[in-house]
Amino acid sequence: MLDVLAGAVSSWCIRSTACAALDRGYDLTLLKDAQSTESMEFEDGVVVEAEHIIRELNIAMTWTDYPGRTTSTAAVDAFAFGVE
Repeated sequence: MLDVLAGAVSSWCIRSTACAALDRGYDLTLLKDAQSTESMEFEDGVVVEAEHIIRELNIAMTWTDYPGRTTSTAAVDAFAFGVE
């Protein structure tokens, strides 16, 4: 079973949904250019830019390894949605 994931707020919603899908036995393809988020500023003044949060999640999903599951990333225009 393959799920495709895209959405808003990479740092929270997409990350937790991806982990939950893998935990429940789904294979997962993260659409790396179909997500968004906002930069995060921490109490000490450090700012993590939105593009870095998205990049980190894309890298993490490329290398995340769950037994018996596959994970990958794909660009929207390169993904075959099965629409004829």
